[in-house]
Amino acid sequence: MIQNQHIHSSPFFRALLGIAVFFLFVLFCILLDISNFFLNYILFLLLAASIFKPFYPLYLLFLLLPFFGNNPGGKHFLFFVDQILLIALLRWLIPLLFAKKIVLRGARFGVWIWLFFIATILCLFPLRLEILNEMRAIGNIKWLLYNVFNAYAVNYFWSLRVPLNLFLSIMFFYHVINNVSEKKQLSNLALCALSGMFLSLAIGILDFHNIIDLTFFRSLNPDIQRFGYKRLMSLFWHSGWFAEYLSLLSPFYLAFLCYRKFKLKLRHILLFTMILYGVVFTYQRAGWISFMSSAVVLLFLCGKTYHYSYRRLLRIFVGLFVLSLGFAMLFLVFFDTDMKMSLVHRLQNIFQYKDRTHIWNQALILYSKKPFLGVGSGNYYLYHRSAFPPDHPFFDYDKVTAHNTYIHLLVERGPFALLFFIVLLGSAFHSLIKSFGRGENNPDRRMIVVALLSSLTAFTVYGIAQYMFYIRIIELIFWFILALSEIVSRAEQDQYQENKRNPYRWHLVVFVAILSVFLCFQPTSRDMFYWNKCEHIDSSFIGSWFDPWDEVTLPCEGDVVETRFFLFHPDVKTNPVHVSLTVNERALATFLTRDFYAHAIAAYVPSSFKRPLRIGLRTDRLVRMNELFPEFKHDRKQFQCVGERNIHCRNLGLEGVGFYPWEETDGRRFRWTYAKRALCEVKVTSPILHLQLAASNPDLSQKPLSVSIGFYNDKNRTISSQVFLLEKQKGDNSSLNAVFDLKDYIGKTVRMEITTDRLFCPLDDDIEDPRTLGIYVSEPFWE
Repeated sequence: MIQNQHIHSSPFFRALLGIAVFFLFVLFCILLDISNFFLNYILFLLLAASIFKPFYPLYLLFLLLPFFGNNPGGKHFLFFVDQILLIALLRWLIPLLFAKKIVLRGARFGVWIWLFFIATILCLFPLRLEILNEMRAIGNIKWLLYNVFNAYAVNYFWSLRVPLNLFLSIMFFYHVINNVSEKKQLSNLALCALSGMFLSLAIGILDFHNIIDLTFFRSLNPDIQRFGYKRLMSLFWHSGWFAEYLSLLSPFYLAFLCYRKFKLKLRHILLFTMILYGVVFTYQRAGWISFMSSAVVLLFLCGKTYHYSYRRLLRIFVGLFVLSLGFAMLFLVFFDTDMKMSLVHRLQNIFQYKDRTHIWNQALILYSKKPFLGVGSGNYYLYHRSAFPPDHPFFDYDKVTAHNTYIHLLVERGPFALLFFIVLLGSAFHSLIKSFGRGENNPDRRMIVVALLSSLTAFTVYGIAQYMFYIRIIELIFWFILALSEIVSRAEQDQYQENKRNPYRWHLVVFVAILSVFLCFQPTSRDMFYWNKCEHIDSSFIGSWFDPWDEVTLPCEGDVVETRFFLFHPDVKTNPVHVSLTVNERALATFLTRDFYAHAIAAYVPSSFKRPLRIGLRTDRLVRMNELFPEFKHDRKQFQCVGERNIHCRNLGLEGVGFYPWEETDGRRFRWTYAKRALCEVKVTSPILHLQLAASNPDLSQKPLSVSIGFYNDKNRTISSQVFLLEKQKGDNSSLNAVFDLKDYIGKTVRMEITTDRLFCPLDDDIEDPRTLGIYVSEPFWE
């Protein structure tokens, strides 16, 4: 019987438990509402049966794991296993909530479980703005959960699915350690789990040889099309996921083949052949290595259990290897040439690791950008798209996961979550090894320990090449293994530890406080962009939608930052949009836009601004997708504008900021200003500077245009300045000649600023010119 029972009588704990029960109940009801009617009918029958048979939901869960728990989301209601899990949890928690005394059994490494969960929750902090915006866009809890449970790792809803999966898995862990203790219960769970495994193997083998067709179940996953050759997949949508499942679950069957009193029969050889067949022809190199690693651990521990000599162990191992090789050669006789070549190719490249190291290197680069709490739970894909856009060499690599459980946890959830997970995994190994040492007098229980150690070994080894928690089925199996580890270790514990207080309670509080402090140093995801090639009205560049909080970090050493943008506001022609370029959250330039063409916007950055610069684009109003596409019933969010990824940094120079491009007029170059304040640099080559000025405001005769022109040195001190009034329209003999004496600065560069008191747009006077204009000024002419 499991020790360490605690009676929780405080109102606070009962209220906390009530909140958890209410959440699980609401979640179950909403999933019922969005699920298939036939599946709901099964769930209602299961719910009724659970009243009298509390373990039926758990048995069905283990039987159906390979058929519904294999993919993160999709149209085939793969969250059916979570619905069954919710029934099992509610059947346990609701009576417990109304009991006079709440009796729960704790876990020795429970503190590391909850620290891992808290670190995962805190790692949502960088994504709080995006997630809240997504939730507001849905506006309905039903459709929000529908999106969460059908999410893949390519949208922000996956960031909610990750901690939700973890919470349900932890509750599943505590459900198991509090309810599964009898040998009969474990036997029934093993029977259901192994029956599901062999049934899925049989289906997969039949599909592999084209006897049945399962392609209808895989239509949403493009990975299968990229394989280039057929693989054994069962109902799984990816052979790698099936290999993970077999590697973790098969030790629970293979361990009892080594049992001393076990009599080997033909059906056992057939089932062993099916397992080996499935592992080999998934063509997963990491699956082969992890399977062999767990087999070596299993054989070694079986030898220790029954005191086999090392020579006998070696003979068993060699015999199994030769038997397996013989099976493989026999299979190859019946295979066509393509399948033979595929297997030979995979065997030749079994230790080729460069494809993985490239992905790991990219993942570590991502981690270096946000080293405190990672890039955010469930945010690996989106941040990869942000950091490595389509024109980047890393863009074509696999970017859904880091293909390594430990690196993926580090990148997404930071070093603290990874540390807690490693300690949790190490604690499970440590407790199982101790249980194995103490179980000499109980071979039955010891064989369970052998299977658990072998399965954890497979998980640990396979985790080097894959992110194991991407697949729901693997996550649930992992937490069940941890629960069984707790059960067998508690069964071996001394009686005096039964009511010992948890020594880690204050450790938990301290670690949570430390993690919370790190939130102050964790930047938000304001540099998150989904870069793509953006095309609009004869303009194209690599760009992205800018959210109201988005910023790009730029190590700019020049005086000017410049980029391009275009708008999608449908009423921009009748209701102009002010687009501002912000630097370190201050608007330094504004462009009045009246069309859908791409425009350049530039800002002069004072030397006092802290580097690196944080640059963003803001508009005076937002646009919603359903304004552009009325068929969108659920608008995702509001946007500012589409901005270019390449933000240029340059010196001010004669090009300056606030000017349109040069125009040729009568052999001289002129240009319009488009801002009330335009700046450029002028190199003084002669004592006297001449500038020709003109204006085209339609109301000049009633209201002359006031223009101020000033020159400043490198210390921002005024050298010369004048104010002019322009009263005539631009045309013949209407330009004004401005003269400045700069003889004290010959050979030096000075800054020129042109300020006008107002702007105008020819479009307002029915002239097809959407530009906003200020003053028409010539290039410098020296005398």
